[in-house]
Amino acid sequence: MGAFEALVRRYHAPLVVHLYRLLGDIHLAEDLAQETFLRVVRYAHTYRYPRPFLPWLYTIAHRLVSNEQKSGY
Repeated sequence: MGAFEALVRRYHAPLVVHLYRLLGDIHLAEDLAQETFLRVVRYAHTYRYPRPFLPWLYTIAHRLVSNEQKSGY
């Protein structure tokens, strides 16, 4: 199993649950979780090891939620 696959397996379900609690829409939560992981790949160069990964992941997700709410979901 690759490193990215391990991250997705470990954090996808908890991230979807968290996003669902914020948004109240399971489909939107799943979409934003997927977009979060796409951005993890796209912006991997901005992650600064040894800083914790989880806060960085959730920051990306929260920015997506904020953008979604501004657009009037």
